[in-house]
Amino acid sequence: MTPALARIEAIEVSLGAFVSLLLREGECLARKDPDALSHVLDEKNRMTATLGRQWDELCQAAGLANASHDLLESRLVELGDRATLDAWRVLSRLSQRAKELNEQNGALIRLQLLHTNKAIEVLQNASRQNSTYGPDGLSDSHLAYTRTIDKA
Repeated sequence: MTPALARIEAIEVSLGAFVSLLLREGECLARKDPDALSHVLDEKNRMTATLGRQWDELCQAAGLANASHDLLESRLVELGDRATLDAWRVLSRLSQRAKELNEQNGALIRLQLLHTNKAIEVLQNASRQNSTYGPDGLSDSHLAYTRTIDKA
């Protein structure tokens, strides 16, 4: 087994766990469960750091520093090891799945943020409409009377 193949297989294991984590994240977002989501996000941050280290190790094993996906793939093709290339293709598909799940979760987050912002806007409008007195002690202009609080 080549050093690159060993590292690709290690990344595949981590990336598989990351995909499972992204699925859990999507479930938490769909359930609107902030407590569970918080735990998932902590784990996601740790996993992202691990995958970053593993990527750097793979690049070094292939004789590159901080390579892009395409550059690393070209290098692996140059090395010509069939098992490594097959493992790379599996890893690429898994990576694409992770990207798709992450984009779906991002869309769910944007949708929930939109709903939250609308709810806040409704509450702020209701708050402004229902206030009897302003900061100057005068009643709001939309009410029929304009006495101050101290003269009521």
